[in-house]
Parts: sequence; C-alpha cells; structure tokens
Amino acid sequence: MYPIASHWLNYIDGQWRDSDQHLAVHNPGTAKPVATIAQASVADAEQALLAARRCADSAELTRARPAQRVTWLLRIAEEIRAVADEGAWVLCQENGKRLCDARDEFIEAARYFEYYAGMADKIEGTSIPLGNGYMDFTLYDPMGVSAQIVPWNFPVSICARSARVTRAICNSLRAARASRRASTFRSARSWRTPTPSRSMATPSPATVTSASTGTRPGAPSGRTTGT
Repeated sequence: MYPIASHWLNYIDGQWRDSDQHLAVHNPGTAKPVATIAQASVADAEQALLAARRCADSAELTRARPAQRVTWLLRIAEEIRAVADEGAWVLCQENGKRLCDARDEFIEAARYFEYYAGMADKIEGTSIPLGNGYMDFTLYDPMGVSAQIVPWNFPVSICARSARVTRAICNSLRAARASRRASTFRSARSWRTPTPSRSMATPSPATVTSASTGTRPGAPSGRTTGT
C-alpha cells in the first residue's frame, strides 16, 4: 500500500496549478473517496495549448540532437519503471483495475518509450535522383502541438502511446484526462516531484497535462487554431 495525495493539480506551462472547481474521485469497488482533482477550465486548456505552441515554435526540441532525444526517451522509461509499483496502487484504487494489470500498464508505457528511443535517431530524409543538374532532397519537420484526450480506462498506457511519438519527432504535447478519475496518466515522477519535465529531462512546456470531464474544455480545445 502507498499513500495517495488528497488533492491533485494540473501541470501547465512548467507549474502545478489548482482550479476553482474540483472533481471528486471514488474507489469504484468501495465507493469511498480517493482524492480530488483540479478540474481544468476552458482558460486552463487554452493556456496549456499556448504553452505547448510556444515550446514548439521556440524550436527547443528540434535544436536537440537526435542522440539527445534518445537519452530523453530512455530516461522517461526509467522513471516510469521506478514508480510502477506506486503508480499501480494509485491506478488500482481510482480505476478499479487489478493491481497486477495496473502495474502491467506502467510497464507497457515504459516499453513504448524504450521502443521509440531506438527510432529517435533514425529519422532520415530522402535524396531523389532527378538527373544531371538537379538536386532534390526531403526533410521532415515537426507538425507542432499534438493534443491528446486520454480516456479513463487505460490512462497511463494511452498517454504514453501518444507521448512517445511526439517526443521522438520533436512535437510538443498537450494531454487532457477526460474523466472523473485521478490523474495517474501523469506518469514518471510527476505526482511526487515539483517539476515532472525536469525529472524526465525534457523542456518544461514540452508536455502539459490537465484533467476534466472532457466536454467543458475539450470542445473549445478542439476548435483552437494552430494546434
């Protein structure tokens, strides 16, 4: 058994932030309260998107050499494995999974990052022969901000499945937990260190997370231009 924080915050633009409204989380097996979560507002969602966009436009991720991105991804996987037991207990209490299944979800998330770590330094352009006097080549540029709405049933796994690719190819990530469950999808050490991106060795605004029921900030976020 591990202690569970009584209140969970959103991580936006490098800071832990509370909200005026909170979501109550109950253990589905006992109906007893587990914790409360800061419920992200439309303003929170917009601020998260702007932070992720600012990071993408700054080229802070693309300036890093591919070998550095490999190191980032492997470090994230290491951090997730380090908290797999604790995270599994939280996920079990707030989600209703068996403890062994909850732990497997954390290990699966770590394996996603390990797999794409092997890809991060192998993204190459193409040289196309067009005959004498011509030179043609292709380069891959990041798309920008990847917005992810993560459902309640596999929060750690699905978030990792999205984040692994965005980090490997230098996109920034805005992840939202669309449910009334606790924020266990903030994998690695994010619930017990003040700066999860520092723990994961990546730029702070590169990943922002928020929790809500989905319909409140979700629809406006989907309409936001430039994402």
